[in-house]
Amino acid sequence: MNKLIKVTVSALVLGLGTAAYATEANRGGHGGGNPGGGHQSGNSGCGTKCDGEIPIELNVPKHCDLDILGKDKKITMAAGAQNKWSGSAQFEVRANAPYKLNITKPSELTNAIDGTQKIGVNVDTKLGTTLYAGATLPYSSTARTFDVVATTVNAVSEMAHYGTYKGTYKVAVDF
Repeated sequence: MNKLIKVTVSALVLGLGTAAYATEANRGGHGGGNPGGGHQSGNSGCGTKCDGEIPIELNVPKHCDLDILGKDKKITMAAGAQNKWSGSAQFEVRANAPYKLNITKPSELTNAIDGTQKIGVNVDTKLGTTLYAGATLPYSSTARTFDVVATTVNAVSEMAHYGTYKGTYKVAVDF
């Protein structure tokens, strides 16, 4: 009876091993060549030619820094020749892609005490000595410094309504 159990167990193990081998071969595994698209025979399972490629990518997102330069970070206008007032400020842009500037500038300054009192103003943006007109600027690894110059349209009389006249210059980097 002992021999009968040993023979039965041996037959069962052999049968299961054969079934497992056949199943692996049908799936294209190591057991039977390459019928299902799996490994080919050879030392590493690739056949006689073993090579491959792994793409490497690094994606740097667009980025910019815009800094308003100067201690006060505003344009304080002062009286000049023929009672025209003017003032200037600077800002700096660093970007890792081509960009243009979206600029909103006031055409008049409004009196903070009496909003009906206004003074016309021209505001220009310059890159170096050139007036910036909204063109797309190419990539540069260095910062660009822009000058903002505000000048009253007309002379401002000493008898203009007293108070502080204000307006806002806005700039945004657009990729």
